[in-house]
Amino acid sequence: MRKQIPRDPAGAPVDPVHRSPPPDDPAARARGRGRPRDASKHASIVLAAQVLFISHGYAATSMEAIAEQAGVSKLTVYNQFGSKQDIFVAAVKAKCAEMLSSLDLATTGRMPPRRALVSVGHAFLGLIMSAEAVAMFRLIVQERSPELSGLFYRSAIVPTIEQVAAVIAAFEAGDTLSFGDPMQAAHDYLDLLKGHPWLLTMMGLPPMSPAELDRHVEHCADVMLRAWTSRPAPAAGVRAPRTLTLPRAAKRA
Repeated sequence: MRKQIPRDPAGAPVDPVHRSPPPDDPAARARGRGRPRDASKHASIVLAAQVLFISHGYAATSMEAIAEQAGVSKLTVYNQFGSKQDIFVAAVKAKCAEMLSSLDLATTGRMPPRRALVSVGHAFLGLIMSAEAVAMFRLIVQERSPELSGLFYRSAIVPTIEQVAAVIAAFEAGDTLSFGDPMQAAHDYLDLLKGHPWLLTMMGLPPMSPAELDRHVEHCADVMLRAWTSRPAPAAGVRAPRTLTLPRAAKRA
């Protein structure tokens, strides 16, 4: 007779030695805190997921396949991540963090606005035009899943805009620039940057040369700075630009 594999209420396999406490037991959850994750296994799972999601698609990639690609057990995958959604979010965030690591305020905060915007521009275009990002975007379109699109939007697009908005917001401390809502300003700048270079990439046409990209980024930075410098103050009774309302994360079933 085959031995039954213990599972938690969500159906995930549970290690019989280190059995996870039920989610509705706060005391048990508190006792279970502090158990460290294996960082190397965590990274291996994220890397494996990035490869499989792009090559096979999200729906066609199973937890078993991710475990095999990462060289770990399926139980380890469930111990590190609660679900395939969690792995997808971690994979997307890891790639964004890697590509946008130069956009920390400790670095850009010491730059003049134009130099900071140029740095932002190159980092952003490097991210969205990378082979992995293009493949991921095409995957999102092909999957036609509102849930997957929402995960990607909240995990990649929103944090990127927020990071750029933080860079722009820091300008006001010592510069005479008026741009209203930093989130809207970030949207405007990133949309201007993305335009032609991304269109060429998505259509499979020859990309801009490095020199052309340099000129494009510098032009976009200059356009935004002129707009923010010449922008008149809102007249009496005129409301400032509306703060962008970001979609909330969908509740899990």
